[in-house]
Amino acid sequence: MLDICCAITGRVPAYGLHLTENRAGEILMRLIDIPLPVQRDDSFYPVLGHLIGKLAQDRIPVIDGLAVQPTEDQLKALGAAAASSGTVALFHIVGVTPEAPTRDAAFQGRAPAQTINVTIGALRAARRELTTHAEIAGSSTADGDQLDMVVLGSPHFSLAEFKQLAPLVAGKRVHPRVQFLVTSSRAMTLLAKQAGYLDALEAFGGKVTVDTCILASPMLPPEIKTLMTNSGKYAYYAPGMLNTRVTFGSLADCVRSAVEGRVVRDESLWVGSSSSISLIPHFTQGNTENQVVIPGSAEGIALVSNEPLSFWGGYDYHTGEIIDRRHSLAGEIAAGRILAVPFTRGSSTTTAVLLEAVRAKTAPAAILTTGVDSFFALASIVADEMYAQPIPIVALAPAEFAQLRTGQRLRIGEEGVVVA
Repeated sequence: MLDICCAITGRVPAYGLHLTENRAGEILMRLIDIPLPVQRDDSFYPVLGHLIGKLAQDRIPVIDGLAVQPTEDQLKALGAAAASSGTVALFHIVGVTPEAPTRDAAFQGRAPAQTINVTIGALRAARRELTTHAEIAGSSTADGDQLDMVVLGSPHFSLAEFKQLAPLVAGKRVHPRVQFLVTSSRAMTLLAKQAGYLDALEAFGGKVTVDTCILASPMLPPEIKTLMTNSGKYAYYAPGMLNTRVTFGSLADCVRSAVEGRVVRDESLWVGSSSSISLIPHFTQGNTENQVVIPGSAEGIALVSNEPLSFWGGYDYHTGEIIDRRHSLAGEIAAGRILAVPFTRGSSTTTAVLLEAVRAKTAPAAILTTGVDSFFALASIVADEMYAQPIPIVALAPAEFAQLRTGQRLRIGEEGVVVA
């Protein structure tokens, strides 16, 4: 909605990341002894993005130590993954992105609030998280497992990616049991066709779908149970949104697996032991005292997590169930309860999903956070305008948020007072 208003008026709010002073880096992510072959590989960037999203959450990361010049598509893959596992709206890479010619420039002369060393072991652990395991989706995928579908293109496939795919599929044929789908924009698909890149893909048995994706449109047949992708975003959201198992691999891995009809991955870049680095996010400390974001009163049973939640891909507005299989509240019903999460993460479509939950009467009775969350607030404001049903939202001081427990009966007053 905001994007449409900006497009119509030719103006954007003088707010948030539109202001230079708000674009300074906040957390330093130092790449430590990451081998050059790994840095050059396309699969490195969604893995790095997934790890950074989990660690940075809603803070602006500055990545230092990259020894190669990434392509536009590699940066796109990093950003999409970081905005899925976290709420990263902006990142800097020292010596690569425009506002980070130096580390000091990226931080605008300030000291980083936190420094995290990113090792190859931490990246291996993050890569494993992008493949579903038994505790996440009820069953696991592993090399050699039967494959139903390969899906590429989240974000949408670019012309350069079509060019990269063409020689990989040339002269080959997809396994009869496997579907091979690429999602892209109409414009990129037309350019790829004109360049002759689609000929090899069509002969291979692949298909292209334009201007949508498998997460936004109900296009998967019910028999599709095991997916493979090179997209960190698809890998993150597919288990919850599509109820499928998913394996993350490189583009070459995806093509080879499609041909053989089973999951096949080249692990040579990633062999070795895991790092002991904690992947538990360092949450931003928000208010020092309670703040009423959206006024209102509510009473209900608390549902509490220290982990942020994306409603898009994480909340079923038909039932009120939390469906993000990686989340600590997975399987819980939040409808009618007091939901306490630090903030949202992932897609801004959280706002639309929460609004749909209000319409379907499956929304939480109230939401408690650790800071002002614009996605939650916007959904509540629009819910008030459309349905006269605003959701009370209170940002709690961190110390008070830490005292909340699932199962408590809470009462929220108009002034934001929370009583257990």
